[in-house]
Amino acid sequence: MNTITHPTIQTTPSTFLSDNICCAATLHTPIESQQDLLPAILMVHGWGGIQDALTKDFTQHFLQ
Repeated sequence: MNTITHPTIQTTPSTFLSDNICCAATLHTPIESQQDLLPAILMVHGWGGIQDALTKDFTQHFLQ
């Protein structure tokens, strides 16, 4: 039986510009990582959504 470990997460609020519009973002990274460079996943939910409305359940899975 496989044991799933849940990494400790560092959450960093951030912003970026898209067509001169400031967009809010949150960067989630595993604290235990031994790597300087990590792969990235951009999770968006489409028009009119808010952060964590549809993406929160996926964050822990992808950080593993």
